Amino acid sequence: LDGEVVKIPGFMVPLEDELKNVSEFLLVPTPQACIHVPAPPPNQMLYIKMKEPVETAYGPIWVYGKLNIVTKRSVYG
Repeated sequence: LDGEVVKIPGFMVPLEDELKNVSEFLLVPTPQACIHVPAPPPNQMLYIKMKEPVETAYGPIWVYGKLNIVTKRSVYG
C-alpha cells in the first residue's frame, strides 16, 4: 500500500500541546492508547501529519490520504 491513497479508522493521540487543533498525531487502534502508557506495536500506529490543522477528536475517526511507509523514531512511540 506504499504510495496508495487509503482510508483508515482509528483514534487520535495528539502530539502537540495545543488541545483545540492539531497538525500532527498518532492514529492508534484503541481509545485507551496514550503516550503515558505502553504504546501499541509499531505495526498498529500511524504517524499523521496534516497539511492544515484539524480539530482534536476524542472519538473514533477516519483518516484519508496517501500512505507512505517509512520508519520514524520519536519519543512518542
